[in-house]
Amino acid sequence: GQLWDWSVLDGCFGDTKIAPTDVDGLVEHNGHFLMLEAKNSGVTIPVGQAILHKAWLSYQHSLIVVYGEPGKPTRLECYLFGSTQARVSDPATIESLRSMVSYWFKKVHDFTTH
Repeated sequence: GQLWDWSVLDGCFGDTKIAPTDVDGLVEHNGHFLMLEAKNSGVTIPVGQAILHKAWLSYQHSLIVVYGEPGKPTRLECYLFGSTQARVSDPATIESLRSMVSYWFKKVHDFTTH
């Protein structure tokens, strides 16, 4: 399908530079949220996105930033359950990404009382 051009919202956020950002992946389980952000190696996170990530973590949500080409991660920065201190995997692999996401899932799955 066609992607929306969010410039149609220009001017809707008052006198600011606020604009929508894309989310590369988003998962919810038992009221806990994991955002996945993909960046090519060497790409820095734009200021606006960094502000969003900080706010996201302030709600105790989780964020994993995956650096590298699609399907070939080279570095992971994992901010779990609101931590502003990243668990870094460098070098990273598909296996280390799967391991970190599985760890997150097990933690939030275990939070439920059966």
